[in-house]
Amino acid sequence: MGFYDIIKFVVSLIIIVCLMGVTFKYLGKGMKVTTGGKYIKIIEKTQLSKDSFIVVLRIGNEGMVMLTSSGHTEKLKDITKEEIEEIESKKQQSLDEMSKVYEKILSSSKEKVNLLMSKIKLKEDRDEEEK
Repeated sequence: MGFYDIIKFVVSLIIIVCLMGVTFKYLGKGMKVTTGGKYIKIIEKTQLSKDSFIVVLRIGNEGMVMLTSSGHTEKLKDITKEEIEEIESKKQQSLDEMSKVYEKILSSSKEKVNLLMSKIKLKEDRDEEEK
């Protein structure tokens, strides 16, 4: 196998990997489009032990609470559309509150960094004036 054969092989391999990446990217977008409405949606999932979870599902306009573990799934309770909407709104409120907390932390950090940068700039200016 000559030098040019190795170059051809490497270039071919790079092209194949790039084509695979593009294919997976577009397949992923297509899957998102087809499942955009999500007839079945996991609203909440809580881990009880290493391999068991309680899952709140919305299936169309109905919902249910299920217990899942490895090799076993059990329906615990049916829930109404109103209960599903209440759970989703509480979850959204929690996310909004968390987002506000992160925004406050971020803005506070930005203010501190800006203050520190201005102090450094003032110190540099003073040092230049002393020279």
